[in-house]
Amino acid sequence: MVHANHLKRSSKLLFQHLASLVQKIGPLVKKLGTLVRTFWKENFAEKKVSSTFLQDLSFLLDFCFIFFSLLLSSFLLESDFSEYSSGFLVKNMIVFTLTVASFSLFFQSSSPAFLSSKATIRSFSTVLCGTGVYGCFLPFLGQIEHFSWYTPLFNIFICTGLMALPRFFLLFFSKKKEDLVLTPLPPEPSVWKVLLVGAFSDVEAFWIDKNFRHYPAFDPVAIITLTPFDFGRHIGGIPVVGTVNTLEDFLKRKAGRPTIEGLLIVSDSLSPHILQTIERKADAEKISILTVMRRPYVEKKLDTSC
Repeated sequence: MVHANHLKRSSKLLFQHLASLVQKIGPLVKKLGTLVRTFWKENFAEKKVSSTFLQDLSFLLDFCFIFFSLLLSSFLLESDFSEYSSGFLVKNMIVFTLTVASFSLFFQSSSPAFLSSKATIRSFSTVLCGTGVYGCFLPFLGQIEHFSWYTPLFNIFICTGLMALPRFFLLFFSKKKEDLVLTPLPPEPSVWKVLLVGAFSDVEAFWIDKNFRHYPAFDPVAIITLTPFDFGRHIGGIPVVGTVNTLEDFLKRKAGRPTIEGLLIVSDSLSPHILQTIERKADAEKISILTVMRRPYVEKKLDTSC
């Protein structure tokens, strides 16, 4: 009972510190977000960002969420708050809050295509699992006679390493996916109904299915090709509705046309003339060209065995 009352008072004290902290560091977090967005634009926005780079950042984000959630849980579940000064608690809460806020702002401003409900659920479930795994170590901590400041940190590193190990093996030992080259996307909506534009006469259906499974922000509803030979067929389950020459007519047609929120250009290579034509027709109908995805060039060899 005494322990419960002590935990209740400690939690109340913590939330009071947290409330005052949020009021004080609000402008600081806003400035930090501006600095992060500026850094992203200056260093990455005008460059091409590969999916592997963003996967590495996602791994780092998960790792940091695990670490700082466990750091917070160590103070909530184990620490006797009377042993620490209010300045010590506030300092750790500042580190925790700024880290999470900076990573959140970084990802929201840089790559919304890779933020989805599944990714959010995964991050929160990772944090909850991390706290649960860390709780398994509490009985062992109770047996330590001389509890010192490095004991929670030691267990945090152990648990974080255990949970990061599977992701580590998946990241470095799984079959490497084809990198897609992307330019930055607008932040809203979270899922774009897109019209695919490109040379699909030599594209296998599995290529579209494989790549767009990894990009939940894109919902391809139709395909425009550069040649008329694919009109009327389906590629990867997506209907081919016309060619670049008929793109303007397709965009102007309101009745019977699926909702299109943006154009996604997919091609091995597009001439500047064709790209300008597509941009001009899209601008006329006020439809954004979201990004340009280029498939790695695959050299085709003739079968001379026959």
